[in-house]
Amino acid sequence: MFEIINVKDWITIVSVMAVIIGWFINDHLNRKNEIFKKRMDYKLRLYQSYYEVAFLLEKIIQEKSTQEKVDEFVDKLAESQAEFLMLGDAEEISYVNEIVSLAQQNKHVELKNKSAKFISLIRKKWRKEIGLSNID
Repeated sequence: MFEIINVKDWITIVSVMAVIIGWFINDHLNRKNEIFKKRMDYKLRLYQSYYEVAFLLEKIIQEKSTQEKVDEFVDKLAESQAEFLMLGDAEEISYVNEIVSLAQQNKHVELKNKSAKFISLIRKKWRKEIGLSNID
């Protein structure tokens, strides 16, 4: 009724188990990699949203801008703030909220300084995320 399992059968059983375990490990590592790539995509989109705001701010401060440019800046800032409120960390959210507050109060010098500090923070965080050395 019961046969004794010989060495050939054990080799087959161990081989099948190794393949099955390998599939599970590979699936886990692939899932982890996909989550990492998606997180990086979201972070890049998040940081790019503020860079657009910063460039517009620089244009507005350097030139006598039209109301149209100011309105575009306000719209982009609101979009960027929404992105940071959803995806940013506590420090980033704090910076963006301060920048919005300064923009609402028309404090241009403080706004420009805070924006420059925020850009520096974003650059440091992004470089760290992608494994580049920090620059000052």
